[in-house]
Amino acid sequence: MLAENTHNDKFRVACYEYLNYWFKHPERFRMVFLNEDRAESESSFFFHHANIEVRMNKVFLPLTQLVFGGKSDEQLLKIIQGVICHMNGIALDLITISEYQWPGHKCLLDAYLDLLIES
Repeated sequence: MLAENTHNDKFRVACYEYLNYWFKHPERFRMVFLNEDRAESESSFFFHHANIEVRMNKVFLPLTQLVFGGKSDEQLLKIIQGVICHMNGIALDLITISEYQWPGHKCLLDAYLDLLIES
């Protein structure tokens, strides 16, 4: 049981660090996620150019395997995608709707991860 908690904690810390980056650099978040420009089909988006998916999977896939063992690679990738979408949503709301009294990104993320990990 102790090892399982350690894996959950490592997974949670990786998620915190992802969000902490955006809160340290909100202007970068706005540049990446709120940019209205669209690349032409032969152009490369930042997402593809910087191998973001490969980088994210390199960090999150091993942790997701430890926390959610017994699932197929396809299921694990869906979990990772869901977690990243949720984290981006937290960052979006807290960065762009700053006048609302949000409970804080760690609190919001913890609530989501607790539900996800327990289910």
